[in-house]
Amino acid sequence: MLDCALNSVTEDTEIEGLPSVSALKFNGSLQMAVGTSTGQVLLYDLRSSRPMIVKDHQYGLPIRSIQFHNSLELIITADSRIIKMWNKDNGKIFTSIEPEADVNDVCLYPNSGMLFTANETPKMNVYYIPALGPAPRWCSFLDNLTEELEENPETTVYDDYKFVTKKDLEDLGLAHLIGSPMLRAYMHGYFIDIRLYHKVKAMVNPFAYEEYRREKIRQKIEETRAQRVQIKKLPKVNKELALKLLEEEEDEQPLQKRKQKKMTNILSDDRFKVMFENPDFQVDEKSEEYRLLNPLVSKISQKRKKKLKEMAELESKGQEEEEEPEGKPSDAESSESSDDEKAWVEEVRKQRRLLRQEEKTKRQEREKEDQQTALQPQFYEIKAGEEFRSFQDAAKKQKLMRGMEKVV
Repeated sequence: MLDCALNSVTEDTEIEGLPSVSALKFNGSLQMAVGTSTGQVLLYDLRSSRPMIVKDHQYGLPIRSIQFHNSLELIITADSRIIKMWNKDNGKIFTSIEPEADVNDVCLYPNSGMLFTANETPKMNVYYIPALGPAPRWCSFLDNLTEELEENPETTVYDDYKFVTKKDLEDLGLAHLIGSPMLRAYMHGYFIDIRLYHKVKAMVNPFAYEEYRREKIRQKIEETRAQRVQIKKLPKVNKELALKLLEEEEDEQPLQKRKQKKMTNILSDDRFKVMFENPDFQVDEKSEEYRLLNPLVSKISQKRKKKLKEMAELESKGQEEEEEPEGKPSDAESSESSDDEKAWVEEVRKQRRLLRQEEKTKRQEREKEDQQTALQPQFYEIKAGEEFRSFQDAAKKQKLMRGMEKVV
């Protein structure tokens, strides 16, 4: 007969009320662990009436579950608040688990490090502690997960294996090995010996190494190309216009980044794609219309660049321009606009004079060519068997022949 209530009272324990037995577990035929309602666990050797060790949970809650882990000489005890694992020889704590919900019972899966707990929740909690033992065979993937999480993973048997899917096995012609000891089923595929995998791979695709080598060389070349100066790819048609649009886009990029606005590029717009592909849309820079409009377009582009520069400077300094009332421009703006108009008018006049001069030169060249053509002698070839008398007789003969043809 064992007096558990009296033996649970020690110098290190503080007990409120009379202890009673709340849990009991045997380990073999000689060891027995008793849990009390006041939170103590007593480990007995049945050959003695005194406990070998008394462990206090220090919460004052009844012990609800006791489990033995013989491989590590541990005892797993639980009350409603905490699960403790401690050495049965000296009482040293191995680890502890504090679930969010109250614990009703604990179940240790045999010969593994997995625990199941029944809680005051709709679902059971599952804990896996690799230090207690390996994962069960039906969830062996937990071992791989824990190895990946370790700071210094040790080499395992899986380092010499290659993971392949069923499709990979069919491509390699190894589908007949499914179910044999050479393949180990794992998740959605199989583990195969890495040496066998490389051997079969070399037989199926003997040029795999050459392809791998070419791919690596290509990657190295691409890396070196990326470090070079990037050349802008211009279309075949309207190259000057495309280059101008690209330069304007580069000038506007800093301003667009500050305003967080992204404008569409005409070169990448499908609506204007034909303009840079079809030669019929090539801009003729020598035409009269282009030469008369070019001064105006260039002046507008200069104004636009100047305005963009001013806006960028104002934004960088964090200053705002003071707006003037509409219809009342400042003296500086009015003088600047008048100067621009004068310069533009002068440029247009200059282009008109050049056009007139070029037209006059072309007209003179044509007249000179006509005169040279008229002064040159004209040669005629007489058909064989005919006698030449004069040009008048030949003309009369031609008229007579035409008249006879009409009568006929």
